[in-house]
Amino acid sequence: MEGTQGVRGLTPGRAALGARSIGWVGAMAGAFLAALARPRWWAVALASFLLRGGIVVVLLPIITLPTVATLSSLASPTLAAIAFGNPPPEMVATYALLGGLLAAWVAVAVIVGPWLDLALVEEVAADEELGLVTRNPGDDSVVPLGRAVTVRLVAHLGTLAAATYAGIRLVVEGYGEILSPGDPTVPLAWRIALRAPDAFAVLIAAWLLGEGLGSMAVRRVALGDSVAGALGRGLQALLRPSGLATLVVSNVGIVLAVVPLWLAASRAW
Repeated sequence: MEGTQGVRGLTPGRAALGARSIGWVGAMAGAFLAALARPRWWAVALASFLLRGGIVVVLLPIITLPTVATLSSLASPTLAAIAFGNPPPEMVATYALLGGLLAAWVAVAVIVGPWLDLALVEEVAADEELGLVTRNPGDDSVVPLGRAVTVRLVAHLGTLAAATYAGIRLVVEGYGEILSPGDPTVPLAWRIALRAPDAFAVLIAAWLLGEGLGSMAVRRVALGDSVAGALGRGLQALLRPSGLATLVVSNVGIVLAVVPLWLAASRAW
């Protein structure tokens, strides 16, 4: 992986240095207009979003959430087979296939996601009209893809911890909901979610912060920083008022784009 080419050594261009004088609002407006005029960037950003979990957001409105009876009918044979130590080969093959598909998706997301990040940085670097970055004269070095993958993974260590906490909370509350069911007109998944709102709040917050830190660290890697340096400078940039404001505004934009799609897909399905 370390031998895989990434983005050649870059330095901030005149436009990037000038952005400091126009302020945060001007920089955000300029970035929005630049992205609006380049549909190719949309495809790259959309692919990265879907790989990193956006596909779950897209699929939620078109899938049917299971009821208690459905879960019982699915889980009972599995638990009985495990308890008696004699699971049928078909069951083992099915769960092995599902586990393999999940592992493959994670592997693709871990590798292809940072590659798409570097591809987008390369697109920006190649756009002479923007002038945001310039190539170092005579610098033929490249940023290894492995370095971008590493900063992305480290940035999401907090997400892993949050996912562990959320999983434990949901299992406990799910067990409590099955033992003492609430309103039967409300789907089981929603009843469990309402019993453990903190699990989703912690997980979503950790995921968004991990995405913000990872994206800033990848940009620093593309400019030639080491893994530790990229993460340190990325964290400093994220915790600045302008960095937090950018994180909030960009995610509000995603919500405004996804919610109408979600509602329309749910109604159509």
